[in-house]
Amino acid sequence: EFRVQSSGGHRRSDSGRCFSSDLSRPLSIRMHLLSGRCRVCVISMLRRFMPRMNSEGSFDSLVDGLFPAPHSDNPWGGQWYGNLDGTAQTLEIEFPVVRMVNRVAVYSVRADNPNCDLLDFDLQYEKDGKWVTLKKVRTGLFPRSLQLSVRADEVCSDVSAEEVVMLENVDLSCRATRAQFKSQMPGLEIELAQLQRQIRNMNIPVILVFEGWDASGKSALINELIQPLDPRGFSVHNAHAANEEEAMRPFLWRFWTHTPERGRITVFNRSWYRRLLDDRVSGEVGKTELEHSFEDVRAFERQLAEDGNVIIKFFLHISKEEQKRRFRELKKDENTAWRVTKSDMKRHRQYQKYFRAADEMLARTDSEFAPWFVVEAHNQRYATLKIFRAVVQALRRRVRQEKIRKRKVRSSEDEMPVATSSILDQVDLSLTLGEKAYRRELKKKQKKLRDLEYRIYVARIPVVIVYEGWDAAGKGGNLRRLTEKLDPSGYEVVPVSAPDSAEKKHHYLWRFWRSMPKAGHITIFDRSWYGRVMVERVEGFCSELEWRRAYREIREMEQHMVNFGTVLVKLWLQIDPDEQLRRFRAREEDSDKRWKITDEDWRNRKKWKAYGVAVREMLRRTSTPLAPWTVVESNSKRHARIKSMDTVIRAIEARL
Repeated sequence: EFRVQSSGGHRRSDSGRCFSSDLSRPLSIRMHLLSGRCRVCVISMLRRFMPRMNSEGSFDSLVDGLFPAPHSDNPWGGQWYGNLDGTAQTLEIEFPVVRMVNRVAVYSVRADNPNCDLLDFDLQYEKDGKWVTLKKVRTGLFPRSLQLSVRADEVCSDVSAEEVVMLENVDLSCRATRAQFKSQMPGLEIELAQLQRQIRNMNIPVILVFEGWDASGKSALINELIQPLDPRGFSVHNAHAANEEEAMRPFLWRFWTHTPERGRITVFNRSWYRRLLDDRVSGEVGKTELEHSFEDVRAFERQLAEDGNVIIKFFLHISKEEQKRRFRELKKDENTAWRVTKSDMKRHRQYQKYFRAADEMLARTDSEFAPWFVVEAHNQRYATLKIFRAVVQALRRRVRQEKIRKRKVRSSEDEMPVATSSILDQVDLSLTLGEKAYRRELKKKQKKLRDLEYRIYVARIPVVIVYEGWDAAGKGGNLRRLTEKLDPSGYEVVPVSAPDSAEKKHHYLWRFWRSMPKAGHITIFDRSWYGRVMVERVEGFCSELEWRRAYREIREMEQHMVNFGTVLVKLWLQIDPDEQLRRFRAREEDSDKRWKITDEDWRNRKKWKAYGVAVREMLRRTSTPLAPWTVVESNSKRHARIKSMDTVIRAIEARL
């Protein structure tokens, strides 16, 4: 995995993946420089290589200098200066192993270009005798420095699990003596208890994930970890195989609903990684579903981390021989023999399959915001100390960050231009429908919807319908006609208002995940998660960073829903300001409808322009091929109702 970070007039970060199948060999990589004036330095803890230009100004294809120590006037040990003047040239470097993480090679290079105007390059690596482009890196104007690291413990999606090397290099002989354990544990326990109080006061949510082999000691080590903690501040969630209710929803649903409130700790004894490990090996998840699941898990963890969660993941590793020995010991005692099931023994026989799947799972889901810690679990004292240190260090770091910042970090969405055009520009609000045609179509569409409700129940297809639109656009009447002939046991309408105190303690998407339908049912949201990028944005109820980040989070959530097989229909009911004013006044004059109009409606109307900007940007950034928006021309209520029902019918029929 490589990461590129630059600082200066424009900040950005790029990343990608590569792999080395043999860590005993150097990693060949090349930077195809396109433009700019730069200095390139390669750093090693033991060796320093100096790429050099010859007199004709071309690059040597291999590393040309070797320095045992930095020069007094050159702290990096080697450098190359050159002005490319827009001429693309190639620098090929052979990297030595710089260091090992769990005996996995890490390579690094640093390019420092303090005087450059622009530095662009393509990063490539050699595979099967050919150079493959990893990333086209564009640093932007005036980057003061640029750093690149390449790690061989991550793999591309097209790399088979057999090429990944991680668990097999873990030293399972690690042990802690009784004396070491007794001398270190009291201090760690005291500090962990203090940190729990601090994160509670700072409203920092914490997620601890425990995965690993059967009989690796997950429950025992979790018990050790929670002993110093205040039991009022944490919960332990045991994630067994999905039951019938859970299996009828997107696989992350049951974990979203158990994420912690701000200031609390949730410990997952097994987690969403069952999908990437158990379900994969058992064949319940196919190749395409597996790739979607990897994407969904990474998005899930990133969303939680960006919302302030501390995420720490442990994989408890033991050998096949050690697992067999522990099973044998459990079977000897009649009080524990029940713990070894036929499923356990089947997984034991499939140890190598699980091993390869776990290797890839760890490599592809390890990240800076949700790191994996492989715990050598043959010796419980050693494993306990390692887990305590990891948790204490992570919480200590986070508490320190909360004290010394808040440093504003801009989202990559900032780079997207403000919408200058919108699908709203092509909307014809003059469309209407006569009374007789409306009655005829209404009866036909409602009967069709009733039939489709039964069909999706039999086929176990979940349906989500989202209603958004201007105040007085007719959402309530539209929704009522849609559901008028449906079987009430097959659908639910979720009216969305401002979040309550409990909902504010979680990620803003948490409350919507709780209402997702199970397979075969329909959920209709009267307003939805799009409040984050409209009402909360305009009214200042969330920060700019939060609403900008929400575009990506919403796209990822909807992608996960569609991956599961959900029919997702998003309706925006559009009216013009004059029609809204006419309806507002009509409500005020009708005693039976006066309750519908409030001071807030009039206040929001004064912000029509600001809401218009937010709506246009929302439609542009969240309308995707899998989850498109349908704009419903709603100056005519009759036209709007028929179009909405027709849109829902077509979406369900396409899925069936």
